[in-house]
Amino acid sequence: MLEICKQLQRNGYDVVFLPHVDLLSFSGHPKGIGALYVRRGTPWRPLMIGGHQEDGRRGGTENVPYIVGLARAMDLAVENCQQKMEQIARLRDRLEAGILEKLPWVQVNGVETLRLPNTTNVSYHYIFPRIVASLRDASPYWDAKNNQPRPGTDQLIVKR
Repeated sequence: MLEICKQLQRNGYDVVFLPHVDLLSFSGHPKGIGALYVRRGTPWRPLMIGGHQEDGRRGGTENVPYIVGLARAMDLAVENCQQKMEQIARLRDRLEAGILEKLPWVQVNGVETLRLPNTTNVSYHYIFPRIVASLRDASPYWDAKNNQPRPGTDQLIVKR
């Protein structure tokens, strides 16, 4: 099963290009709406028994307003998806170029392969992990106590 809630709005998906995915799910908000794609021929049993909705695959009445809302939200999310992803990829590339310019001992991994536009991966050569951790912990963008980026700092870093 592949859950694509976060990535759907960034990349869009066409199940034709995911031949090894038999089950694909995503949810929308408000709480209580989602969708499950089941590839034809995939064996599965419903968790909720009862009712004849969707050929006996689920019980209960469909929440039509939420379904329509989810469909509209998906349309809006993927409407300019390609342009948004190209812009984010340019920002990623700019970030990587800046890192490589200032830190010659850093290597960007996966440059020659197909990558997510919103993700970068780097290796630090000749630096002990302890030093990297201390630099990270001293950063104003890092919450050392909770071992995660401070809320909102991803936007701060990209906007500069």
